[in-house]
Amino acid sequence: MKNSRRSRVILLALAAAWSQCSPAAVNVDRTRIIMDASQKTVAITLNNDDKTTPFLAQSWVT
Repeated sequence: MKNSRRSRVILLALAAAWSQCSPAAVNVDRTRIIMDASQKTVAITLNNDDKTTPFLAQSWVT
């Protein structure tokens, strides 16, 4: 019984630690974009930090 509980705790801890890892190759220069109603467009900067693999990003708000 103790081994089963210990195994579950270890498995849960490993799953929680693994889920926190998220390598990002494309980074955005800000976390929020607040725009005035009169603006039609807003420019943001995307950086590709991976020097070997190209990544493409596309986004739109309707």
